[in-house]
Amino acid sequence: MKGKTKQSEKNKSRFVGIRFTEEEFALILQKSEKFAQKNISEYIRKHLLGGKFYVEIHDPVFEKINIVVSGYTEQIKKIGRNYNQVVRYLQAKHPPQETKILLERLEKMTEIILKNTTAFDKISKQILQYYDSKNQQKQ
Repeated sequence: MKGKTKQSEKNKSRFVGIRFTEEEFALILQKSEKFAQKNISEYIRKHLLGGKFYVEIHDPVFEKINIVVSGYTEQIKKIGRNYNQVVRYLQAKHPPQETKILLERLEKMTEIILKNTTAFDKISKQILQYYDSKNQQKQ
């Protein structure tokens, strides 16, 4: 990443110096932070040349939803690990007929989990679309 930055800086051969008042500069800093731009020159360049900006939204409801989604995703990963362990255990310790019965039960439970996961995925996408549209309106 640093290599790209250095290369793109080499290609920039023109320099324009602009002076700002303290108030103007404070406003530029505030806006560059709002648009998640750490580099003020890059922010000004994007602003003048019509580049795309991404607004950082600090919405407590969205942050809570994000925490719940992250927790749910982690739980699904754990279920997947447990599922693999159970299958290995059943195949190693039980006769084939008993393993088949137990795996059928496990499969039914997995179908329930998948239905819930699908519903959760749809809700998550709707939430993201809502916040994307809200984000675009602020720009």
